[in-house]
Amino acid sequence: MAKCFNVHLHVIEHNSEEHLKQVAYKQHMLENPEDRAAYEAKKKAVLAEGNTVQDDYGKAKSPFVKDVLARLA
Repeated sequence: MAKCFNVHLHVIEHNSEEHLKQVAYKQHMLENPEDRAAYEAKKKAVLAEGNTVQDDYGKAKSPFVKDVLARLA
């Protein structure tokens, strides 16, 4: 039986400010295992709080992402 997966996708302009921020964030997370572990813990905590609806989940983990992005600026 085939599995079905929900996909959440953002389409952004290549080399736009948002694209470059996303690339920097991804690179930072790949190079910083402490932040990766902290992000994983945050996401697990958000789910444990019952935030399973995509919008609620995103809003709850957003402060972590924004903090990392602010440190990269």
